[in-house]
Amino acid sequence: MSASPTPSGYMSRTAAAAELGWYPQRVTAAIKRGALPAYEQDGQVLVREADVRALAAKLTAEPRPLDPKEL
Repeated sequence: MSASPTPSGYMSRTAAAAELGWYPQRVTAAIKRGALPAYEQDGQVLVREADVRALAAKLTAEPRPLDPKEL
């Protein structure tokens, strides 16, 4: 049985890794720590394209001052 096609607006972990310039394992780690929401369809883990773009923008943003209370 073949895998179902990826729904519009979603991508696989491998595609997300390519988009971010990461290894797929790093995408999995981001999902596990809650930095990247994930969804499942027919046993395949998917991420929304918009979430990947938002994460990429966050990673390339200018540094912000750190509040010592956040440490």
